[in-house]
Formats: sequence, C-alpha cells, structure tokens
Amino acid sequence: MKEHQTLVRRVSALFFVVMLVACVSAVGMAKDKLIVLWPTYTQEKIDFGQYLVDSFQEKHPELEVQLLLEYSKLPVLIAAGSPPDVTWQGAAGYSNAAQGWFLDLSPYVARDESELAVRDFFPALWEHTQIGSMRWGMPLSVNLGIYYYNQDLFDRRGVAYPRDSWVSSDFVNAARRLTYDTNGDNEPDIYGASLELTNPTWFYAYGGPVINPEGTKSIFINPAREKALEFYNDIRNTWGVEPPKAVLQRYARSNASPIMFLNEHLAITFGGIAGTLGTIRSAAEFNWDVAAWPWVEAEGKLYRGTTYTPESLAIPYGAANPDAAWEFIKHAMSVQVMAEVTRRGHIFPTRQRVLASDAWSSPQMPPRNQQAFIDSLAMALPHIGSIHVMGSDMNKSTNALLTTYLGGTVSLRETMERIDQTIQMLLDEYNR
Repeated sequence: MKEHQTLVRRVSALFFVVMLVACVSAVGMAKDKLIVLWPTYTQEKIDFGQYLVDSFQEKHPELEVQLLLEYSKLPVLIAAGSPPDVTWQGAAGYSNAAQGWFLDLSPYVARDESELAVRDFFPALWEHTQIGSMRWGMPLSVNLGIYYYNQDLFDRRGVAYPRDSWVSSDFVNAARRLTYDTNGDNEPDIYGASLELTNPTWFYAYGGPVINPEGTKSIFINPAREKALEFYNDIRNTWGVEPPKAVLQRYARSNASPIMFLNEHLAITFGGIAGTLGTIRSAAEFNWDVAAWPWVEAEGKLYRGTTYTPESLAIPYGAANPDAAWEFIKHAMSVQVMAEVTRRGHIFPTRQRVLASDAWSSPQMPPRNQQAFIDSLAMALPHIGSIHVMGSDMNKSTNALLTTYLGGTVSLRETMERIDQTIQMLLDEYNR
C-alpha cells in the first residue's frame, strides 16, 4: 500500500512538473508572436505583405509571424491597449504619428545605422518619416501618380503615343478618339480614360504646396491648380471618355479600372504603382507603356505636377515585441528584400541603390518608359494627407468639397475658395 501511495505521489509530482513546463512554454510562445497589421485595398497589396511575412518567418523560425489584414482597426487596437507589433502606414502616417501612436525608432536607427545604410534612402522620403527629432517610421515605398496606356488600342485608332510635351488638351483629344462603339449599339465598348483609382486631391500638386513652409497660411488658390482640377472634371464629366460607374461595376465593385484595362476595354488608366504595376506587368497580353501626367496651361505658362503617397512601417506604442518588430522592419528595408518586391512590381523603391539596379530598370521588364516614374518622383509633392498634423482632416474636408463640385452643383472658383478657407481654418485651429 505504501509503495502504491509513493508511486501515486511521484506520478502526481511528475504530472505537475510537465504541466508547469507546458504553461511556461505556452507563455514563451505567446511572447514570441509577431503581429503585422496590413491593408487590403488590392490583392497585390496583400501579396506584398504576405511575401514580407513569409520571407521573415523563414529566417526566424523561433517566431510566429502573423499578417493581420485589419488595418482599419488600428485606432481601436491602440485604444484597447492591444496594438500590433508592426503596422503599415500610408498617407495618414504623419497625422497618426503626431497623435503619439508610434515608438521613436531613433535609438534603433542610431544603433544599426551602418547596417541600414541610411544615406541610401531618398532624402525627402527619409525626412517624411520624422517629426522633429522623433523618427516615427521607416520609408518602405512611395506610390506615384502616373498613367498606363494600351499601345495596341492607340495603334488601332491611329492615335500617336503620349509624348512628354503633352498638355491637357492633347490628352483629352486622344481620350475622345479612343472612346468608341464596336458593335453598333451607339454605346461605347472601348473607353478612353479612367480616373477611378485617383481622387481630385492628387491634382493639388500642379499648383505647388498648399500651405506655406511655416504651416500657418493656406496658399491653395492659384491658376495652375484651378486648371488641373478643371482637367480632372473634364475627364470625369465633360467628354464622356470615362466609363460610367455601372460599366465599371461589370468588372468589379471597386478598383475596376485595371481589370477593364487588362480586358482591353479601356485605353488609359490613371493610378499609382501600388496595386497596379505588378498586376498589369504580370497579366497584360498586349503592348503597353506608362507616361507622366500632362502639362496644364495657365496664364500663358505651363505647369506640371503629380502626387506621391509615402508608405511606411512603424511600431505602435505598447507593442508586445518591439525588438522583433524592429528586426522585421530592417528585413523589409534591406536591399535584398526591397529589390525583390520591386522586381515583383509591388513598390517604387525608397533606396537609390535599388532604383539604379536591374530590379527596377531591367530592359526585359515592361514598361519601356521607366524614366516616367523617375521624372514623376522628381516633380512630385506629398499628398495633402501627409503634409501636416492636420493633413488627414484637410484631405477629408477638401475631398468632400470637390465631390460637390464634380456633381455639378458648385462652380470650381467657389469650390477653391471654400477649400482655401477650410485649410486656413484647420491651420488656425492647430496653431491656436
């Protein structure tokens, strides 16, 4: 009997030790989980995030790396005290950082400066992820305003390819000739151009900065910006060259333009690089190329512009595993990984070395006019959403005013005056 009791005690003790080890192991595993928050606005963007996670996971089997496709929940996660370890940031990154959402990465950067090769990043993009001395993020990519065109459709209609000297009227004339009926039902089957993947705030760049360098005064109103917004309205509403919403929805509920373009029912699609370049590069079965946005003429002078939207990676305050998060960011910023995602068409690289490599400029990869991206970056200004702490509010408010103008109920001049007043009001509110 005594031996039986001793055996029971030993088995019980052993069971307790096993359970204790299991509990400790479980806690350890929880600490080693890395959550990366990512957007879902195109399948290509999701594929990009999945590649970063998979390639990092392969190098770090001791971690459990998860891609969390719920970017819109970032404010809720932060408020609840359960933020992800890493988060993607777009145009709203600057405003989010100003609210104190992210860790200062300066100590990490100072420690690993040599490994990071900081001077290889484009200076404007490097500076964008910093507020004062606080480095809130790392520049991952930049989305540039550009347009894609189907060369075969141009040839079919006898329309000359876009030239760097094109003004807005050249573009409109080409789009009108490229909009035509193929089956005799008096409805276009091929459309000339679509601005679905843009919004009118992208065209602010034609007039230069919208606020002064001190961030105290709106300088929105100028003739170049007015002409650019008029051009935007002409494409969308005046000449019948853009597919109506009902036509676009035959292809997809949203982001239908690239699909319509790939089906050769759309000659020109405006857009950026993210979510568009890789898709067209891998799926197009026709000859195509890209071009920079056209010039506009105002008061006897020519003006040109385009907008860039920075993409960054940041570590939220309260992240459970900030050191592993930093290793993930370094992985994404490495020359090797950035070259690979560039080669796949996911990004326009933020590293000068990658831009100069065959990952970007290989003659075997379309588009042929890759110089258009570089020229566009040289003249680009940051999107209004990322120019100021109040940038997100400026973007939402002015976009709403422009929607009214595009609906035909308010004149462009009155709309511009209202936008100027709105931006000034937000600046005054911030500077009080």
